[in-house]
Amino acid sequence: MTSAIQPKPPEQLAWGTWVSSNSKGVRLARWHMASQLADAGFDRDVVRDIEQIAGELIANAVLHGCRGVGLARLRVTAQDDGLLVEVFDPSPARPSAVVSRPDAESGRGLLMVEALADEWGVVDHGGSGKTVWARCTMRREVGERDAGGQPC
Repeated sequence: MTSAIQPKPPEQLAWGTWVSSNSKGVRLARWHMASQLADAGFDRDVVRDIEQIAGELIANAVLHGCRGVGLARLRVTAQDDGLLVEVFDPSPARPSAVVSRPDAESGRGLLMVEALADEWGVVDHGGSGKTVWARCTMRREVGERDAGGQPC
């Protein structure tokens, strides 16, 4: 069985950046993170899923947590069994997954995170913000997908 983490050992990947609270900052953070994961040798499908997860968490942080002021922080860390995505923002308000109307243009981000990640949660920083995290484990060979289409 081939690991999805090739050729660098997992402990060599810990990447993070501050994200400005605008759409350009979100796009740049996603692009830089995806480049780092690809350069570290992660499978293209894994990079795509992690990019989607991180993009949703960053967008939520910028839209709801930063409210046009302050910065969000994106961090991606390789672990023995996969990747951990963490996004910090200064708001103590907890995110929640909601079911939106079919014609709504937003509101499905955390449902997408739930579908792509193995688990996700929130760490409260006692009134000084929160970190929303998602973990995606690598259980299969490179490129192999489970019945739901998930590579991780």
